[in-house]
Amino acid sequence: MYTNDPDVVTLARKIYPAYNGKHFRVEVRENVNCASYWEGGSHTYYTFVNLINGEVIQKAPAQSAFDRPVAGIDKVQLLPNMAIVSHSYCWGKDTGITFYIHKDNAPRFLPAPMELSIDEKAVLKYTSMYKNTYAGRSNIRFGYANQEMGITQENWNIAQQSLVAKKLLNRSYSITLEGRNQVKD
Repeated sequence: MYTNDPDVVTLARKIYPAYNGKHFRVEVRENVNCASYWEGGSHTYYTFVNLINGEVIQKAPAQSAFDRPVAGIDKVQLLPNMAIVSHSYCWGKDTGITFYIHKDNAPRFLPAPMELSIDEKAVLKYTSMYKNTYAGRSNIRFGYANQEMGITQENWNIAQQSLVAKKLLNRSYSITLEGRNQVKD
């Protein structure tokens, strides 16, 4: 789940002060593979953090493909009030910071799901999946939603207005961070 929660952002910048991006995620996991080899231009750094006081417990050791694997690093168990914070690069591009947390800490970090109508869920789903115009075609999102779910243009428009009021879409009907977090996989 993507987040712009001030506590998450502050803690992330404390752990990785050189990071100045805007991509922050929170994921609930039972365990995390913290092996961090450079491979194909991709690398992830891991830091273990105490969530009660925000202090760094330990950083995962830097490794190369020629080093012996660190025992147990491939399946680190998450505990309550502990997070594993990763800073990732994929093919040389900075892909952001991810907080891996235990399920007991989820309510602190994750927003509660909202009650949405079927039409609102359809609008969020298709808005998150497709561009609205492409190759001379327009209203692509509605076209797919109509074809696959049978939503009418009138219901689509009403749902869009409702989602703007709930701040899940912006005024130009683009999905917001909060809206993206309401879309189910």
